[in-house]
Amino acid sequence: MEPATPGSATRFVALGASEGGAEAFERFFSRMPPDPGIAFIVLQQIDLSPADRLISVLARHTAMDVVEATAGIELEPNRIYIVPPNAPLAIEDRIFRVARGENRRHGHIDAFLRSLAEDQGENAIAAILSGAGDDGRFGVKAIKERGGMVMVQSPETTRFDAMPRAAIATGLADYTLPVDEMPLLILDFFRRVQAMETAEPTERRPAPTDPLESIIAVLKRKTGHDFGEFRRTTLLRRVRRRVVLLRLESVRGIRRSPAARPRRGAATVPRSPDRRHALLPRSRLLRDPRA
Repeated sequence: MEPATPGSATRFVALGASEGGAEAFERFFSRMPPDPGIAFIVLQQIDLSPADRLISVLARHTAMDVVEATAGIELEPNRIYIVPPNAPLAIEDRIFRVARGENRRHGHIDAFLRSLAEDQGENAIAAILSGAGDDGRFGVKAIKERGGMVMVQSPETTRFDAMPRAAIATGLADYTLPVDEMPLLILDFFRRVQAMETAEPTERRPAPTDPLESIIAVLKRKTGHDFGEFRRTTLLRRVRRRVVLLRLESVRGIRRSPAARPRRGAATVPRSPDRRHALLPRSRLLRDPRA
């Protein structure tokens, strides 16, 4: 299945938690405006409370509709969907479906994040909040491989820090921060993404002083892979998303920013038909050092 194309009207944020998650969910949604244009999916790793009770609790902290996710429902913006831990659901063409056999072998959060990554690609954000265990660490890898964004609740602000620490240990978290600060950052991130997506890409071959060519040269020197063979529009889209993540004003700012200076060429690389597709979004040149 191909990910949704950039510029799609609806964005998706999946929040995964277990122990201590209910409090984290409350704090998150109490700070999220009622009309962000985002569909939210709440994933509990264990059944700490019935879905209807969590719906009731969250409804006191948001004006958005809060509903239980069931197979056949199409996800809509400005709604919160509670996925019970005993419900083997996936997302396909923006519709909740019963998960196929291969996804049932993974943890509840991992399985759903994998399907979200496949279905929505760059339109998806995964947020790992308070919880025990390590469910979610494979899911965040899938989100990153498809160009999505990953944020993790800072462990010192959680009641249970094992899940956040496991996600951070993957080296793929774009942001690590208190849950109270996540809503504003998400809104700013999608605003910046939209602005970048509406910028007209160019297919012309640039001059050697072009900042994108300079980035390609650094990546080749550090990783041994030549990204110059990629379509320029593809490269620009990937690099622009890094610009958004680093909260810079332009592509040129990547080379000037101390925050973006490379430590090494790339982090761990997943299986991929072309390793360069995996290396590009993971390059330390384009990573946020606070993660």
